[in-house]
Amino acid sequence: MRTRSDPQRFSGALRATLRSLDPALPLQSVFTLDEVRVRSAWVAQLWGQMLSDVAVLALVLAVLGVYGVVSYSVSQRTHEIGIRMAVGASRGRVLRLVLGDGLRLALQAAALGLLGAMAMMRSLARLLYGVGALDPVTLAGCTAALVLVAVVASAAPAWRGTRVDPVVALRSG
Repeated sequence: MRTRSDPQRFSGALRATLRSLDPALPLQSVFTLDEVRVRSAWVAQLWGQMLSDVAVLALVLAVLGVYGVVSYSVSQRTHEIGIRMAVGASRGRVLRLVLGDGLRLALQAAALGLLGAMAMMRSLARLLYGVGALDPVTLAGCTAALVLVAVVASAAPAWRGTRVDPVVALRSG
């Protein structure tokens, strides 16, 4: 039934009309088309929300992991960084060195992640709407975003590495 006002107001009239046509025809519930759409899509929305939550958690763990690995690497290489700076390496050169390590780590992880994503795409294809199983734009966009996040996570340890005092680093090594 199509109406311009609230459809629930007409449910009594609809029941009476259907009873007059066929008294054995049951009419248990009256829903609007929007309610039917919401009820039919709730499972897909639930899966989408759960996958989004897991993706955010994975992104946070990836950032913390990259930060931890690069930070540990910088702390282990303090002596080397001090020597580099003592013989004339600029802060920019040390920054590029540490960020390059973080980028290398991120690219290796991205390659492994792409292989894993391609392996799982067939099982996830039925959950995707409007996106192909191996959509290159989505894969490239996600990979680029993750590599960018990894480089940003490397920035704090890299900056800390540029603050190494060569004299102190040489004494401690």
